[in-house]
Amino acid sequence: MSARAMPPVTLKDLTWSEFKKFLREPPGNIFALVIPLTALIVAGITSGNVPDGTAGVYGPTDLSMPGQLAATIAAASFMVIPAPFVLYRQRASRRAAADPALPPFGLFFQAQVLVALAVILIGTVAVLLVGKLAFGIRAPEAPFALFIGYLLSCVSILSIGIVLGAIIPTVLLARAIGLVLFLFNLFMSGSAIAEDQLPSFLKAIGTVMPLTYVRRLLADLWFGQGWNWTAAVVLVAVFIVCAVAAFWLYRGEAATLQAGDDVTPAVATGGRGSGHDSERS
Repeated sequence: MSARAMPPVTLKDLTWSEFKKFLREPPGNIFALVIPLTALIVAGITSGNVPDGTAGVYGPTDLSMPGQLAATIAAASFMVIPAPFVLYRQRASRRAAADPALPPFGLFFQAQVLVALAVILIGTVAVLLVGKLAFGIRAPEAPFALFIGYLLSCVSILSIGIVLGAIIPTVLLARAIGLVLFLFNLFMSGSAIAEDQLPSFLKAIGTVMPLTYVRRLLADLWFGQGWNWTAAVVLVAVFIVCAVAAFWLYRGEAATLQAGDDVTPAVATGGRGSGHDSERS
């Protein structure tokens, strides 16, 4: 079968298409948005937000906010972004002669990152709005620094999900592993249960969980304690390692689709498709 040229695909169109596919795939993807919000509501209802004197003017729900933001980042990174990359690799391995649904790898990569960032943003806004309107959380002490730390946390943890998409063989396995990693990081990092309430052996395990350093970084910035440079350096190191690993792991897909980049973004020379509809096959 000869390749059939299609109109060029733009980043805007592909990103919007991928985001709509995300919305069409409950419960897995929507679950990633619901978990942090549900955890906040449960924490707010059970503990309230009246300061008890142990943390100054901050109440229990205030203290949980950095963990909720960390959970939002982790949900998208572990539960949303790996599966599309796995599917793309699967279609790349089939070496289809023509696949109009397959975009160039570079364009696909950018679109998936933008979708994941949009999911994180939606989840974060929802958590902040519910926290403020329902439980009266206090504003962060250093909002600009918190925003920078938040961006660092996003790119660092998202890079882990991208690497997972390069090494996990099937979509179903990617979803299962992503859920396990999310829950493991959530509970071991102090995001779901306060770190000082964890047993010592769980605290020790938490020191190797990347989400621990996200929560610590965001907590120190939220409560005006300045930059936690240890956490920041760890997150930068995670990003560098994962970026190098991703470049090495995905270089085959990028090379395979280079011809498609040169001819037309919609002509496949091989590669994993952006569509999620075939992931059950």
